[in-house]
Amino acid sequence: ISNGKYTVVSTLEGESYSKFENILINRFKETSEGKQGIFFYIKNLSFNNIWSTVPEKNENNRITFEPSKTKYVKTVGNIETDEEITVAPDEAVEIRRLKLKNIGLNFETLEVTSYFEPVLSRAEQDYAHPAFNNLFLNFEKLDIGAILVKRNKRGSSQKEYYLGASFFTESETIGDLEYEIEKERFIGKQNNKIPDMIKYSKPYSKNSGMVTDPVIAMKRTIKLSPGETVSLDLILAVDEQKDKVIDNLNKYQNTNVITKTFELAKAKVEAENIYLGVKGKNIETYQKMLE
Repeated sequence: ISNGKYTVVSTLEGESYSKFENILINRFKETSEGKQGIFFYIKNLSFNNIWSTVPEKNENNRITFEPSKTKYVKTVGNIETDEEITVAPDEAVEIRRLKLKNIGLNFETLEVTSYFEPVLSRAEQDYAHPAFNNLFLNFEKLDIGAILVKRNKRGSSQKEYYLGASFFTESETIGDLEYEIEKERFIGKQNNKIPDMIKYSKPYSKNSGMVTDPVIAMKRTIKLSPGETVSLDLILAVDEQKDKVIDNLNKYQNTNVITKTFELAKAKVEAENIYLGVKGKNIETYQKMLE
């Protein structure tokens, strides 16, 4: 999915990476042993079970790839998760909308966490020395309920980049937004399974500044009544200008604006296809060629 400047690439396995021009947003390497990308974790406090929106074998998954969005749907217990990913047509903004529906007969309390490892550099820089590359990231909490990441320049010829991340919902939540930026604190030592902070419902530190091994993990706690559906939106905005990133975060922290963005992204793709004379079968062929 791309608007020409910002691109999201997703796989059937739920892995993904995002790029702003040639700048990698999140850590991703095909040779990695574990899954990499931008993920949601859900913990149902009623049953103490934890899962992610990533498709797994032997699960009831539905995956849809369209020119304007990617969609992952699965059901775990009484909760149906529906994740949709798109890119704003004219701005360097990525939206990952997560819809949670309670298909059971009881109230359910859910801890929902978005998680990824920010990079904000060219991929080859991160591949060459990820630990060193991490040292140039600085984290700041914004008053609008978001995290701002700045990549400091490594030389006078390089540019500074800013990444904003917001985990937004207009639905009622239990408590405020929690966030964590230190990977070992979030995941735990020598742990490649469910992160410790999620598994044990530990409070997030809400620290800012610099860390040697950074992540962006943001958590919201919600209560779902029977039959209710709640939407949470992970909004990522990137630019060379700090004010532009903050302005876009403010703009897209609005359910109507986000819904309209999905509609505009679809309309833009349809208009481009009509102009180019591209039909559905052609799109499927081109997607296979790009794999």
